[in-house]
Amino acid sequence: MKTKTFFILAILLFAWMGSAAAQTYDGYQLYEGNTDKANGAFYRQDKEWKEAEACIYDDYSGNVTFKNNVTFKLRKITGYDEDNNPIYDYKEKTLPVTKVASHYRFENSSVTGVYIPSNVKEISAGAFRSFTGMMSVTGCSGVEKIGESAFKDCTALKNVTFTSVKEIKSEAFQGCTALETIGLGSISNQEIGERAFDGCTALTSDIQVTGTVGKRAFLNCEKITKVDISTTADSIGPEAFIGCLELETIEFNGNTKLRIGNRAFYGITKVRTLQVGGVSIGEQAFGRDYYDKDLEGLESITFSPSVKIIKWSAFQYWGSLKHLDLGTSVEY
Repeated sequence: MKTKTFFILAILLFAWMGSAAAQTYDGYQLYEGNTDKANGAFYRQDKEWKEAEACIYDDYSGNVTFKNNVTFKLRKITGYDEDNNPIYDYKEKTLPVTKVASHYRFENSSVTGVYIPSNVKEISAGAFRSFTGMMSVTGCSGVEKIGESAFKDCTALKNVTFTSVKEIKSEAFQGCTALETIGLGSISNQEIGERAFDGCTALTSDIQVTGTVGKRAFLNCEKITKVDISTTADSIGPEAFIGCLELETIEFNGNTKLRIGNRAFYGITKVRTLQVGGVSIGEQAFGRDYYDKDLEGLESITFSPSVKIIKWSAFQYWGSLKHLDLGTSVEY
């Protein structure tokens, strides 16, 4: 029992020492500059004092504005005066704010908007999860990575733009039922994680695929009308676009390397013509239910020479099909 108690105390002491060290720079102690209550934010520097991350006060209401750079004020005791009062030497350390930190409360209805400046490269996992009152996210021009569940269940959020984003992790915008438009830029090899936009039932933006799309990434995004696949796109995961009932156009743009997962576009009935690119098409990728086989739907399919693999029932139950061109390279 004594050994266990000693071990726990040692861990707590180590954690305290690490925290204390993080508040010290070149012998100077942090005493001011890490809080900005008027704008709902506070800041933490990294251990090397090279970058800072932004955090939100739990009890803040209204619009949050993060700083692009934050200046920490530091001081150290250099001696004492005749009344034994400490004499300080002062210095400042300015750091770029490169990250929005994770938010562990996972519920906030009082923040209505947030401004993210250009130095911020990453929005951490759960940073704004269940911020149900947040209607706008602006700035964001430097954001390259959006963490898991970063905006999950932000049910009032309507429009966001991330022109530089390279990686969107799983469930990042899942359940954002009011989200109408999202600008994701045109960065090559962009990664969109599993269920990233699952249940975004109001989303109307054209979706550009430039890298990889994870499983069920756009599940039940009912109002999407177009998917634009670039030449750099690598893969579309299983069931990625199931439930996208208004999808009318899928453009392959000469892509020669795309791999389409099983049931990726299953049940998409408003597409009439497909000129399929890529290299392989998964099981039931463009199929539909047996009971719908005589309804209107896909009429023409043409495969580019790059397509080599068409798996089982990839285009099953299209009684509406009038034209089929298997191309020159299909193996099975």
